[in-house]
Amino acid sequence: MMDMPFKYDCQKCGACCTSPWTGEGYVRLYDSDKIQLQGTRLRFIQEECPGEDPSEPIFKLSTKLDERGNRICLALGGSAGKDCACQIYSIRPLACRRFEVGGTLCREARQRLGLVE
Repeated sequence: MMDMPFKYDCQKCGACCTSPWTGEGYVRLYDSDKIQLQGTRLRFIQEECPGEDPSEPIFKLSTKLDERGNRICLALGGSAGKDCACQIYSIRPLACRRFEVGGTLCREARQRLGLVE
């Protein structure tokens, strides 16, 4: 774990749940994620994996637009940069479980959203 100069409050941030892309899918879902998320009524997006021949389909968790027009994860309740929380935190996908609070990707996402340290 890295040394953090201040405490990150994920429930006032949500930057990691804000997609840097314009597409309707964001977090990649593996087979175990799809099984775990069955019954949540969250929508999955199927895309073709680029650069593979034959192309393999991959699944992603769908996004929605927030009040600023940013694409955010469909499972994020509230608004990124304000009060927010993952609505499926206990069963969140593997990609989300691997995300390191305060790590490089976290800091980059916070910067994209305008939440600077």
